[in-house]
Amino acid sequence: MIEELRAHCKELLAGKRLDSIYGLGDQGGAHVPRFFSTVDELDDLVLAGKQRLIFTCRPSDQNIIALVQGQRSGLRLGIVARGCDERALFELAKLSQLSLDGVEVVGVACDRTQAEECRCSQPYPQDPRFGEKLEETFDDPAVARFRKMGAEERLAFWEHHLGKCIKCYGCRNACPLCFCKECQMERELFVRRGALPPDFPLFHFVHMMHLADRCVDCGACEDACPMDIPLRLLKKVMRGAVRDLFNYEPGIDPTRGSPFAGIARVETTHGD
Repeated sequence: MIEELRAHCKELLAGKRLDSIYGLGDQGGAHVPRFFSTVDELDDLVLAGKQRLIFTCRPSDQNIIALVQGQRSGLRLGIVARGCDERALFELAKLSQLSLDGVEVVGVACDRTQAEECRCSQPYPQDPRFGEKLEETFDDPAVARFRKMGAEERLAFWEHHLGKCIKCYGCRNACPLCFCKECQMERELFVRRGALPPDFPLFHFVHMMHLADRCVDCGACEDACPMDIPLRLLKKVMRGAVRDLFNYEPGIDPTRGSPFAGIARVETTHGD
């Protein structure tokens, strides 16, 4: 698939349809987000299941796409996106954190191995150019086990896991939808300085509620946690509650705003 993807992206640049392609590049054996501006550079374009494209740059508190768009007015940008990348793009656009004008999604569906490993509810973008939509559900067994617990067992479960937190802010920093200039998780009201672990359950539950209508289930928070806290389980349970109560899943429908606030409709452009 990678050779076909590279060839397609080369056509987009060579034909002047796009000015740049944003995807993962091979840099000394490491896979890192990169902007490709010439056809020859695209020989280094790669696919990697665990690497994320959409993230907030600190201390600017802007995502990488918005920063580049601010520097290059009218930029025509192609983004090689998996399902979770595209969901993050949609939510950021709804929240006016980037513009989808001039953006063309080059969608790549995850294969079965990736979908089973990632336990993703939708392991493909809306209109994948490469790969096949896997319509079946890849349930997370951790969610099923958690739902069988009683209230006291659930409380003990989170007390144990969240008690391991070292307050490194890795979960916040890795999240593509965390972009507040003044983070509530740093306020003395919620988090006492010098105290480890942070008071239960404020630190992580404030973060969870802040993301209730925007978490795209990418798993970046859990991947970044050095203490192996099952943060994605926490977010999955939250997403399930929002879905059941409001019939809403962040990132799935690019035209539907959050049920918690009025958000303007946005238009998207996909690769054809």
